[in-house]
Amino acid sequence: MGTAYLDRFKEEIQITKFIDTDNLKAYVDTTINGNPFGTTTKPLNLVNNAGYSNDFKLAVNMGGALGDISWLEGKAGEPATIGFHVLSDPFAPFADGAVIVPTTREFVVSVSGTRSIVERANEVGLNAKMAPANAEPIFVNLKNQVLKTVPIPFPTFSYKGAATTLSTDNMYPFVTPGNRLEAGPWEWWDTTTLKLVVAGTNMQLGSSYDWKVLHSNGLLTNPNMSKAKAMSYIDTMMMVFTPRAYLELNLATSTEQVISDDVVKLKVGPNPVADRVYIQSALEHKMRDIALYSLDGKMVRGYANIE
Repeated sequence: MGTAYLDRFKEEIQITKFIDTDNLKAYVDTTINGNPFGTTTKPLNLVNNAGYSNDFKLAVNMGGALGDISWLEGKAGEPATIGFHVLSDPFAPFADGAVIVPTTREFVVSVSGTRSIVERANEVGLNAKMAPANAEPIFVNLKNQVLKTVPIPFPTFSYKGAATTLSTDNMYPFVTPGNRLEAGPWEWWDTTTLKLVVAGTNMQLGSSYDWKVLHSNGLLTNPNMSKAKAMSYIDTMMMVFTPRAYLELNLATSTEQVISDDVVKLKVGPNPVADRVYIQSALEHKMRDIALYSLDGKMVRGYANIE
């Protein structure tokens, strides 16, 4: 989120919470860490994607936070924001709150989580183009309307110093069973790959990382982790993201009308298919392009500009 909104970082990091009281210098030293875009070679930074544009058109926040809400100003050129967050995330606060070291429970800094970021973007008009998507009578929107009325613990979480609720337009909150600590339920990994990666890393760096420790640590904030669990969360997130991204980015519409196969007299055979398939349509509905997709949604073959 900092990369999306920290556009005047030399000025914007000069606020009290980011100043070392011992030497009155900023904690963030760009001569060592590089700039927020990672485009400069510095002791703690390798140039990231040199030549790529850093102009955000849309920011999507998944459990992250913004160092200070003042960075989101609502001026021209700032991106819209969509957000997802687990209420009980132990790493980043859900709204305005504290970043706490999970292992020691030590306070780090006060920041703004997804609930505050999206609310602010809504207020200053950055999310205005996405408004029609919030009115669609689909499940995620209908549920979100209810969640917008549910209060969350205050003063643990707040917005502008006042109590707030579980949701707002253009975001979707997740509440885990029993509010258990959970950070990224949309993530998953497999131990086979983890073992190989850890072994390769240890060989290359001479380190002694233990894959079992890494695996168990991951489960602390993602219990019952699995691909199926992650994909169910991702499905929900895509239902929120897709219509809003379409509106905000002014994406082209590839298909405006689907014609019935009865009208085009579409025939596909044989079924089942051994080694080849025949596709036929009526003369007045000639096929111009054909795309073949696998069951998992991947396009495996395409034919364009058919005569």
